[in-house]
Amino acid sequence: MWIEKTPDSSDKVQDWVWVDHNTADSIAWLIQEKPGCPKLPRRYKKIHSGKVRETYHHPDADNLLIMVATDRISTHDVIHHALVPGKWKTLTRMSNFWFDNFSKHPDTWDIPNQLAPANVKFPDDFPAEYRESAVIAKKMKPLPIEAIMRGYLYGSALKWYDKNTWKLATWQFVWKWLDKCSKFDKPLFTPSTKSDGGDVNVNFEEMVETLDRWLQDNWYSHFDPLTLANRVKDYSERLYKRANNVAQERWLILWDTKFEFGLDINGQLTLIDEACTADSSRLWTADSVVEWKEPEAHDKQPVRDYVIEYWKNNPDKNGKYYPDKWFKKYPVEIPAEILAECIDRYDDVDNRLQKVI
Repeated sequence: MWIEKTPDSSDKVQDWVWVDHNTADSIAWLIQEKPGCPKLPRRYKKIHSGKVRETYHHPDADNLLIMVATDRISTHDVIHHALVPGKWKTLTRMSNFWFDNFSKHPDTWDIPNQLAPANVKFPDDFPAEYRESAVIAKKMKPLPIEAIMRGYLYGSALKWYDKNTWKLATWQFVWKWLDKCSKFDKPLFTPSTKSDGGDVNVNFEEMVETLDRWLQDNWYSHFDPLTLANRVKDYSERLYKRANNVAQERWLILWDTKFEFGLDINGQLTLIDEACTADSSRLWTADSVVEWKEPEAHDKQPVRDYVIEYWKNNPDKNGKYYPDKWFKKYPVEIPAEILAECIDRYDDVDNRLQKVI
């Protein structure tokens, strides 16, 4: 299925917009429509449009949201000109699997997540066709940090690695003489901050400074940014360890993944957005990991590879320059065969998680 970009749609990933329920109508026009958006009754007020998910006020509960995954595909913070049929349901099943798994295991069950209690149901007028791709979530204030965990030297980490100093761009010492797909002695926590030009890698000290400014700006000045940063790091490391152990039981390796966190109304740090999906992670077949060899990916790597090559080969089109690259980035039409390969890989991961193998 192909979706052409409409003139009023936006490439930019918008910041979260938090408003009182009574003012939602007045700002609804600010949030532009993107391809693949669900068609909901008017009383569902949209408050955020992300790369993949649409977020609405729960019309019957001021403290809850309804988040709906779409079939959109994005790479490098750009939403591309294509939909991946069925992707929304697969992503939601994956995230729900991990939220449930984390909440039941003693290594991670003290880490709260965004999902509303199981007894909270969708309103009667919420369309049945979207219920498998939607979740009811508690309202959170998202932190301006993406908590990225890496187990192997690959992707952007490989580009950062300096073989002379044995450090990454975030000045973390890893080890000498590492090669592509080398396993780190211990998984690395490599945070980034969010910006219009793309995610910006930061070291731990810069992360603390970013959180300090954010806490001051959002009336959390009584919070200690160092304590919050250490807790984000601790949560991320424990979640990654648990997820990778479960993945290996399914003959997969979780090479890297991105966690996002927010503060609830009481200031409690909470896991939000999605968890360890094939959209937010790199997953490899366990027996394909060999140094210097390209591993067998079970994520959207074919789309990433196609888009990067397209940008390199078509530098004259309008777009923003990708950080540290000579080429620009802009939405791309993804060939049908690449999309088919992508959804096959997503389905395979989903089946392995559910043990339908």
